[in-house]
Amino acid sequence: MVTVKINSKREKFPKGTSIHHMIQQKNIPTSGIAIAINQQVINRTLWEDTFLQENDSVIIIKATQGG
Repeated sequence: MVTVKINSKREKFPKGTSIHHMIQQKNIPTSGIAIAINQQVINRTLWEDTFLQENDSVIIIKATQGG
């Protein structure tokens, strides 16, 4: 298991969990979101190949409409 911080909340995931699998496990809709790990935005095409590491800081940003 690895412990990561997602939007300031600590959570545990099995070792080898990709961003893609994390999103599936948390039932997060992928439309209109961006993900950063340790303050680096991860391109959506890399979500399946980017794996969570111990003490990663993950930020999930949801786009909103308005002005």
